[in-house]
Amino acid sequence: MEAPELSATFTVASTHWLRHTFGLHGVANGMALATARNFLGHKGLATTSIYSTQEFAQRYRELDRFLIESLGG
Repeated sequence: MEAPELSATFTVASTHWLRHTFGLHGVANGMALATARNFLGHKGLATTSIYSTQEFAQRYRELDRFLIESLGG
């Protein structure tokens, strides 16, 4: 399945964007903040806690479900 619009998005993705995406998806799917902090290299939980809002969690769970269903997974 080709998705040129997705390909264009990833060609401009930065490592910073990828780190944030990892953090958001991880916490949204149950990763402990301390674990996310360690992976992301933050000094304290205060920085990592920006990933822990309920709104972000809901948004990324819905996105994950959408992608799985859309891509036939």
